[in-house]
Amino acid sequence: DGDTARLTALVEAQHLLTDGSGTHALLKNPYTVDLVRGDGGRWLVHRMRIDNSWLTGDPTAVFGA
Repeated sequence: DGDTARLTALVEAQHLLTDGSGTHALLKNPYTVDLVRGDGGRWLVHRMRIDNSWLTGDPTAVFGA
């Protein structure tokens, strides 16, 4: 109907703690995002799914201790 769309992206993200410890993690995740057209024609996120493909480094840099 032209009012829905799907976005897919492969995202690589480096996470670094700012406490000077050097703790870091690198992740690669595919994103699948369902969009709906809202008032004024703007696209809005209806649903987002993020699956982790891989992680290297210390998971606490992302998820905490």
